[in-house]
Amino acid sequence: MNAVHSTAATLALAPAVAGCADDAGDPGTAPTVAGLTVTPDHLTAGQVVTLSGSLTFDDPDGDVALLASELVTADGATADGPEAEVAGAAGLRSGTVPFAFALASGAAGTLTLRVWLVDAAGNASNALETTLTVE
Repeated sequence: MNAVHSTAATLALAPAVAGCADDAGDPGTAPTVAGLTVTPDHLTAGQVVTLSGSLTFDDPDGDVALLASELVTADGATADGPEAEVAGAAGLRSGTVPFAFALASGAAGTLTLRVWLVDAAGNASNALETTLTVE
């Protein structure tokens, strides 16, 4: 497991994947992601909570390799999140990536969680984000 430490939070990431395989595709095309879900979205300040979520992807190359993330605090400070290998993604052109984050929330406020995929060629997908409220 990889982790990131910041004044706002600590994240740990463990993704896996389920989807459909196909050998056709254009080399060098970035994956696209959609359908981000994350629960819970309300956190207690100073508490450690496990965030569970998923996103869907399409990748013409079938070479999704990493799930990456970052946190942005209400004052705009950014902390790079972990990059973790997406298990079982080799050869898949579409699918769902479930993930879990162990998050130690900081002070009350809002956090923005951004996630995206990176393929074996280093092409990054679009980023998806959700707002987490820390009370």
